[in-house]
Amino acid sequence: MGTFENYLIAVRPWSFSTSMMPVLLGTALAYPSLRAMSIIVLLLTCISALCVHAAANLFNTYYDYIHGVDTSLHDDKSKDKQNAVDNIDDRTLIEGLLKPNDVVRLGLILYAIGTIAFLFLTNFSPAKEPYLAVIFFGALPLSFLYTGGIGNYLFN
Repeated sequence: MGTFENYLIAVRPWSFSTSMMPVLLGTALAYPSLRAMSIIVLLLTCISALCVHAAANLFNTYYDYIHGVDTSLHDDKSKDKQNAVDNIDDRTLIEGLLKPNDVVRLGLILYAIGTIAFLFLTNFSPAKEPYLAVIFFGALPLSFLYTGGIGNYLFN
């Protein structure tokens, strides 16, 4: 399997419906009151949401690996865990398909792309910038803290 496929597995695209449904539902609910739909706003919102979601998935993979939450199937620790395979969403680091630094680097790049898309979004969206900023810059650190910060301690 090539590197692109490994990165694709690491971002876990099968989970993106959880971030796309609120965007699409919000667009559908806003349409009757606005009587218009901006494809540019929708695309920038989707790009921003998907990039932040993918970055959060990558940092989740990284911190699970660093803190020993994910272990190899050949490791003695995993034999003690019930259904060890079912509890692991992404095996790219524990199977050596990617290096931890590669996962972190891609996560930072995706956060940056998501932020750039958000900055463009503020120019095209009819919503007021302070409201957009509170939503985006509130969600971005929470996506990181959940996987690498406070979330790591909640589930140990």
